[in-house]
Amino acid sequence: VAGWRAGGTNIRGVCTANTETCSAGYYYKASTAACAVCPGGKYCEGGQFTYNGNDQGITGNISAGYYSAGGGKTANGTCISGQSCGKCTSDSTTGRMTYSGAGASSCSVCPTVTGDLATRVLGYGGWWNNDIHNAITGCYALFSDKEGDAADYKIGCYYANGAYGSSSARCEIYLPNVTSCAAGMGSILGNYPNLATYNGSTYAYGSGVDFAVGKVCGACAAGTVSAVGATTCSACSGATQYQNETGKATCKNVSAGYYKSSNSAQTICPNGYRSGAGAASQSGCLATCEGGSAVLRANNVCEAVGTTSWVAGNNVYYGGTTQNIGKCATGLTTTGSGRGADDACDCGRVLHLGENTIRLSSCQKTEPAMKFDYNKDGRADLFANMVQDSGAVIRMSEGSEKSFKTMYRNRKYYVCDDTTMPQ
Repeated sequence: VAGWRAGGTNIRGVCTANTETCSAGYYYKASTAACAVCPGGKYCEGGQFTYNGNDQGITGNISAGYYSAGGGKTANGTCISGQSCGKCTSDSTTGRMTYSGAGASSCSVCPTVTGDLATRVLGYGGWWNNDIHNAITGCYALFSDKEGDAADYKIGCYYANGAYGSSSARCEIYLPNVTSCAAGMGSILGNYPNLATYNGSTYAYGSGVDFAVGKVCGACAAGTVSAVGATTCSACSGATQYQNETGKATCKNVSAGYYKSSNSAQTICPNGYRSGAGAASQSGCLATCEGGSAVLRANNVCEAVGTTSWVAGNNVYYGGTTQNIGKCATGLTTTGSGRGADDACDCGRVLHLGENTIRLSSCQKTEPAMKFDYNKDGRADLFANMVQDSGAVIRMSEGSEKSFKTMYRNRKYYVCDDTTMPQ
């Protein structure tokens, strides 16, 4: 029989009577009655074959995701020396991913983006289960968004129906790929209805390259803000900051007379406690009491301390009371002291001069004591001081005395203090 040599040996196999043994990577070719290199896209496991007029020993197709130009020994792209085979990965010339279907003698390069989307291409990639590049549908293109300054993010789309990013193509946006939002906005992609995770990273998915337009960045809620370029909204957590509006870049400062009731609201301080700057809480609302007045009970407003006490002007926070209220010495009062009993000198007596009064201070001295004039307009409520000095006199000028008598129609008047007021 042609090609047979009893007990002989050739390069590709061992020939015995009626049989031929081929190594892995070869098959028995009937037309030559000899072992031949396994065809491209196929693999041959080798073995002993008996001539029957047909080719023998081609085991099957190279698996999808692999290739063999010839001499394939296994389905996953191993081959004999001198032949090209292996796994589809990336193309050294274009940098794009490659893929193959079953029975491939070479890998195909993933296609480029064409049409209107070509100007938005940022790069290429691909994803296949177990990293086996077994179909064109695993080819992947990365696009920029079309939202301008409102949002900045990247969208990856798989190849489908002859194009990337078409309405039938699956597209994905990984949350870390949202790099910027407009002022007053933050990423809301985490609230997108279609979310999945891969290798610990969360992504949103949908159909078409622009599936998430207007849904990537959204207005910050009241109580939160974001500066331009930020992707998260931050709470107005400053002690006296809040923001009651949505979509804002900065927090507001609490107004004078108000306190911060939450990150999103300020509330007016209780009545009588609105004199301070914006407060961090209701307990920071401030009452400012004038001399002679005080907060005597917690949460009450300023009120007079009474005729036997004095107190300097004071500030009291809501919930507190005025401290350091002084007491007048026995027999002295602040009645008629005038501008508020704000120190011990306001404790004294009242000297009555007819229908007029002179308020006598207990410690503010002048020389000589109780020197005053009545002028022609009959001014009343004059001030003097109390002294234990027998030389102290009340001096009235001649002109003043005349105007005093004229004003009161020459009626008889008494000079006395508030303990000896005549009836």
